[in-house]
Amino acid sequence: THNQGGPPSNHPASSVPYGCLPSFLPGASSLVEQLDQKMLVVLRDGRHLVGTLRTFDQFSNMVLADTSERRMLVVPRDDGNSD
Repeated sequence: THNQGGPPSNHPASSVPYGCLPSFLPGASSLVEQLDQKMLVVLRDGRHLVGTLRTFDQFSNMVLADTSERRMLVVPRDDGNSD
């Protein structure tokens, strides 16, 4: 229904109710539940980042807040054989 010259309509332009996310977001649908949650991200170069997910886009680029890098220290085990 078009509103000809009257006040703006309260109906959204799409069939998605206001405030609801569509059930399908291409390429990043599983990240919606993680918004504003602390998460661990493993980068392609092997680094581990821990931060709060603030936003993301359709290419899965992410913005993390209060982020720190988690580094793993590998200590060689001493097997007790000292020659």
